[in-house]
Amino acid sequence: MRERDFQALLDRFGPDLSRWRDAALRRSAEALLTSSVEARAMLARASRLAALIDAATTPPLPPVARIVERATARPQVPVRRPTLPTRPAWLGLGRWHAVAFASCLVVGVLIGIRSAHHPDNAYALYNVADGSDIGDLHE
Repeated sequence: MRERDFQALLDRFGPDLSRWRDAALRRSAEALLTSSVEARAMLARASRLAALIDAATTPPLPPVARIVERATARPQVPVRRPTLPTRPAWLGLGRWHAVAFASCLVVGVLIGIRSAHHPDNAYALYNVADGSDIGDLHE
């Protein structure tokens, strides 16, 4: 490979020899670089030019992107938020469990009221629990 050919390949494929598609051209260019000072100077100029072009074509970041980039540059420390006090376990059992609890509470209150009004009646608790005597609570 001659230096004139090397310059044409630098202009076509750029200074990064690993990106050249043809392996034979890469090997020829590497052999020329080991033997020619002028070829190494051409590669250095092409590398500087490519760096300048890359710097010129990269637009500056908008302010929001700069803030995000700066904020995410360091590892983030998780913020511990206080937790709410936990509810008793029976409150989180679901809707049917709450209905069952409320109905047991109502039956217990009715039995208590009935037995307070009729302490001598042996069947008072049974009648209220059975539902047959709930209407007579105001006697």
